[in-house]
Amino acid sequence: MPVLLAESGVPAVSHGVETVGPKFGVTHHQILQAAGVSVELTGEEAGKQISNPEIGWAYVDQSQFCPSLFGMAEFRKKIVKRAAISTAEVLTGPVRGRNKTHLLTGYVHNEYPPIYTMLARHSGFNSAFLMRGTEGCVTPSLRKRSEFVRYWEQSEDVVVEADPSKIGIEQENRLVPIPHALMPIIDREFGPDENNAEIAKLAAKEGLAAIEGKKSATCDALLYSASLTLWHLGRYDSVPDAASMVRKILFSGNAAARFRRAA
Repeated sequence: MPVLLAESGVPAVSHGVETVGPKFGVTHHQILQAAGVSVELTGEEAGKQISNPEIGWAYVDQSQFCPSLFGMAEFRKKIVKRAAISTAEVLTGPVRGRNKTHLLTGYVHNEYPPIYTMLARHSGFNSAFLMRGTEGCVTPSLRKRSEFVRYWEQSEDVVVEADPSKIGIEQENRLVPIPHALMPIIDREFGPDENNAEIAKLAAKEGLAAIEGKKSATCDALLYSASLTLWHLGRYDSVPDAASMVRKILFSGNAAARFRRAA
């Protein structure tokens, strides 16, 4: 999604890690790597890439911007349970805007939004938009109305709703389904699933096809998340207005060209 935001005039940075417990899921590090994007940029290199108007987006890995935190991965695996650092690390913000920086992240449980917004304010984010997505991702359900939490500048937290059908999304599944043959092995050892690499390759393939204009559930997921984000940022008066522009970007192929210009 960062490339869609960049093509819409919003410089964007995504940060993460290759894998981490306790869930060891497929990460955007793995997907971007499968798509041929460098996942080893330093913070300075990412900043230069974001500042380049021909690119405007970047990924920064935790191993680069905070090696000491990255070094705790094995310890986090040993404690098994989700640690508090899993919440706090989302707000590290390795690259910040000179004037303003906004936070986009996901959550699952209702207890998290006030914690995230409190930390976001403390960390200096000018606004925050929290999407309730599957497993905490930033893509809401594609088949039903969802609630989100946001604040803007000095405002209080506000709960807002959105309905995917209002922008022409009609999907039977809440998210892009994983092929049955690649579903995680339930009784595996505690660690990454052996199918993660193949899922990442498939996600990269579907994502690249989507930004080249292929209609699919992946395309709808990108459309929905990007449209909501652009509305939150005040670039459009409504989510449908934002969706109209994002659709044009998706089917123009411009986002795909921008993606390929990234390091």
